[in-house]
Amino acid sequence: MSCLAQRRMSARKPPRTHSNGMHVATGEVRARRVIAALGLAVLTSCGGIGDTEQSALNQAERSSQFPDSVETLGDSTSQYPISVGECLKRRCGVLLTRVGTLEDPDQTGLLSDRPTVIKLRNGSFLSMARTRHRMLVYDSAGSLSRTVGSQGQGPGEFMLATMPVLGPGDSVFVFDVGLQRLTVFTPDLSFARSILALRGPSLILDDGTFVVADHVGSADAVGYPLHRANPSGSIEFSFGADTPHFRFDLPLATEHVVTYGAAGSIWAARRGSYSLEQWDARSGRRLYRVPVQAEWFSEALRYQGDGERPVSIVQSLIDGGPNLIWVLIRVADAAWMPPADTVWERRWDADEYDADHDWILDAVHVPTGRVLASHRFERATRVANGASFLVSRAASTLAPTTFDVWRASLTPMEN
Repeated sequence: MSCLAQRRMSARKPPRTHSNGMHVATGEVRARRVIAALGLAVLTSCGGIGDTEQSALNQAERSSQFPDSVETLGDSTSQYPISVGECLKRRCGVLLTRVGTLEDPDQTGLLSDRPTVIKLRNGSFLSMARTRHRMLVYDSAGSLSRTVGSQGQGPGEFMLATMPVLGPGDSVFVFDVGLQRLTVFTPDLSFARSILALRGPSLILDDGTFVVADHVGSADAVGYPLHRANPSGSIEFSFGADTPHFRFDLPLATEHVVTYGAAGSIWAARRGSYSLEQWDARSGRRLYRVPVQAEWFSEALRYQGDGERPVSIVQSLIDGGPNLIWVLIRVADAAWMPPADTVWERRWDADEYDADHDWILDAVHVPTGRVLASHRFERATRVANGASFLVSRAASTLAPTTFDVWRASLTPMEN
């Protein structure tokens, strides 16, 4: 670990370990109770809290110390998922089920330090290599079973590929920024075809058209955060805003994250604002908008500068089924401190990045905007566009390129 990371992480208070193996973070409003067994982790809830806890939560934000969680009255021992409807009637927590791992046992450097995954039909996980020249295929046990692709400009080769996206019939689409080319693979990852393309998809709809969540500089598209495109990347129409607006100096005012919704719709959220919108991707019409009830979230228009406290950013969305959206938010670390040196001449390593940030996973009830349950990750956590799995860096410091793959669900918390 670098000296900079050690200085930042030294501000953290060490956890107390109870005789029953649970770890509870110290601090007035920081409390976590974790039960781990058979690949399951039941985590404390931030949903359904009372007035006293809510007051503490608000006070914590005013003092620039976002809490790990509000102390709960008990721990769940049932470890089973329940429906959204049940969570409206009782206290709920987040149940994380570990469904796989990613590791680089030979330390080849193939695995990215911030990976995401999609799950294939055969149960294996697909990620993009650090070099962005090949795809990595992992079995559910975390072993790298094979790689697909290589560096080059031929069929099935890449120069600067982006994360794969699942398409109709479990086909796999990979956009190459360097070659301005879209490569399509069959479900067993055999090369199918390549298409010259202006841009890659964020999501792929059932009819084969794309949703692009990015800035497009053409006269008809500029200022709109979302676009529907054909497989060659040509924009058919743009949407996502009542009035188009764009400023390069305020990126969080327009940048959006997206995931799939029901019946050809998509869910979208502006990175700098905690509000969810459902759009009909076939017509570009907004179907629903719900502000999320989270007083701690402060809207932002730009990313923080060097040495500034990290702003809260909506990083990913996961469709949780009827009336539920999971929202992953990157926030400032609970023990964040200004760095001693604000001159940056190199990329942060993983420990430094973790020391400055935490990641909040909220279960949001769509009709009301109420947060039913919440969990705070202390290590970098990511989700691919349209995917259902979270990837977080494993706790072991002996294998920094080992990651856990999680599926989130709601679980009852005992009163």
